[in-house]
Amino acid sequence: MPEVPQYAFSHRELVELLIKAAGVHEGQWALMLQVAMAAGQFPLPPTGESNPGVMVVIQNIGIQRVPDGAPTPPNNTAIKVNAAEVNPKKEAT
Repeated sequence: MPEVPQYAFSHRELVELLIKAAGVHEGQWALMLQVAMAAGQFPLPPTGESNPGVMVVIQNIGIQRVPDGAPTPPNNTAIKVNAAEVNPKKEAT
């Protein structure tokens, strides 16, 4: 079998995986990114001349609960996933 060099997930798939990993069974959840920004002078190749710029670093990726009754953004730009559908509670046997 050939070796797979990478795996890619859609935003919805990532939210579903994180819901399952966190053991969440209810509520609407959306993807969350925590970012940090820093301004500075950054050299660019090939000249090495410095230019002002901004660096954005993704510190964490996670899920955030969407409050009940929260409006859906225009054009469905935010992915909301129902935890009860993708990770239902298993009945005790």
